[in-house]
Amino acid sequence: MKKEKQKQVIHPIYTVAMDGPVGAGKSTVAEAVAKRLNILHLDTGAMYRCLALYLIRKGVEISDEKAVMAELSGFELSISYVNGRQINRVGGEDVGALIRTPEVGMGASRVSAYAGVREYLLKTQREMAKGQSLLLDGRDIGTVVLPDANVKIYITAKPEVRAKRRYDENRQKGIDDSYEKVLEDLIKRDKQDTERPVAPLKQAEDAILVDTSEMSFNEVVDCIADKCALAVEKLIPRERNWKYVVMRIGAFFVDHICAKVTILHGERLSSAQPAIIVANHLSMADPFLIGGRCRYNIRFLGKEELYKNPIIGAFLRGLESIPVKRHKTDMASMRACVGALKDGRVLGIFPEGTRHSKGMLQEAETGTAMIALRSKVPVIPVLIERKYRWFTHNYVYVGTPLEYADICEKGISTEGAEEFMERLREKYPDMKKRLDKERA
Repeated sequence: MKKEKQKQVIHPIYTVAMDGPVGAGKSTVAEAVAKRLNILHLDTGAMYRCLALYLIRKGVEISDEKAVMAELSGFELSISYVNGRQINRVGGEDVGALIRTPEVGMGASRVSAYAGVREYLLKTQREMAKGQSLLLDGRDIGTVVLPDANVKIYITAKPEVRAKRRYDENRQKGIDDSYEKVLEDLIKRDKQDTERPVAPLKQAEDAILVDTSEMSFNEVVDCIADKCALAVEKLIPRERNWKYVVMRIGAFFVDHICAKVTILHGERLSSAQPAIIVANHLSMADPFLIGGRCRYNIRFLGKEELYKNPIIGAFLRGLESIPVKRHKTDMASMRACVGALKDGRVLGIFPEGTRHSKGMLQEAETGTAMIALRSKVPVIPVLIERKYRWFTHNYVYVGTPLEYADICEKGISTEGAEEFMERLREKYPDMKKRLDKERA
C-alpha cells in the first residue's frame, strides 16, 4: 500500500497579553487559557517575585534602588517548561512555592517600579515571545512589553472580591492574615502599581476588559479562551482546495438562501492547532455545516462504502477525507489519522458510525478515543441540535475542548478509551443546556 503523503500545516504564531491588578487570578487563569490554546504561558510576575526573593535572602534593602541595581549582575534566573508548566529557578533552585508569599509579593511590586529592573527583565520576556506562540501575563504586557500583541486582555474584579480570593488562597497555604489585612494590603498594592512612574498598571486602549467579579473560574477561562480564538481565527489563511471551496459555497448558499444556520462559538472550530472535531450525526448535511465554517480543510472520516461510488469517492478523496471500515479495528485508518494530526491537520469524526434522529451523542465507537489518546490532541465536541430542515432556523453548538491531560489517567487502553467516550458523551447534555440558554 502506497504511503499517503501528508500536507504539513504551518500554524500561525501569535501572542496574548494579559494584564490586571493583584488578586485578579491572572496567573491561574492564564495557565488554564494557555493550556486550552495549546501555547506556552510566561508568568512575568513570577520573574519579579524571583528577584524579590533573591534580594530578601541577601538582606538587600528593596527600597534602595541603587542597592537593587548593584545586585542584578549576580541574579541568576532560569525559566523552563515541564509538561507546559513554567518552572522558575534562582541559582538553580526551584522557587515555585517560595515566591508566593505576601512579603515577596510586596517586594516584587517595589522592584518592578525601577526602570533598570524592568529593562533588565524586558529583554528576556520579548526574546521568549519570538518564534513561538506565547501568553504573557503581568501588569504592563499590553502597554509596554508586547504593545503589538495579537490579543490583549485586561482581567480584573472588585477589590473586595479579589481580597476574598487571596484570603482563601492564603488560608490554604497556612497563612493566617485576616481578610481586613489582605484587603488593606491589596488596596495599597493597587495604589503602588497604578501610580508608579515607570510602566504603571493600566488597561491598554485596545485590550478586552473582563470583569470576573460575578464569574466562576471555568466561565472566566471559557470567556477569555473564546475571545483569543476569535482573534487568532483571523490570522489563519483559508486553505486553497477547489473541492473545499465548493463545500464552503454550498454551506453559504444553504445558510443564506435556503435556511438560517447559527453556529454558537464557531471560533472554537478554527483551531490554531491539530485537533479532533467530534459531532453527533443526524444527516448528510452535517459535514457541510461544520466544514463550511472552518478555515482549515477538515479531514473527515467517511465510511468505506462511500468511496465505491466513483463520483462521491472522487469528491471525498479531493477533500482528503480518510476512509474507514466501520465496526472493525481499522489500523490503516488509525495510522492515517494519527499521521494527519502529527502534521498539524484537523480531523472531523462522527463516532456513532451511522446517522441518528436524536440530538445527542449516542453509543459510539472507541476508535475516536484511541486516536485522541495516541495523538495527545484536544477533542472539540459539536452538538447538532436536530436534523437539518429547510427554511427553518437550525442551531449547532461547539463545546469546550476535552484535553488530553483530562483523559490520560488510564493510558492507551480499552478501559481508557471507554472512559474517554463516556466523558465525551457527558458533555452533550450540558452543551444542550447552554445552547438553550444562549439562544433565549
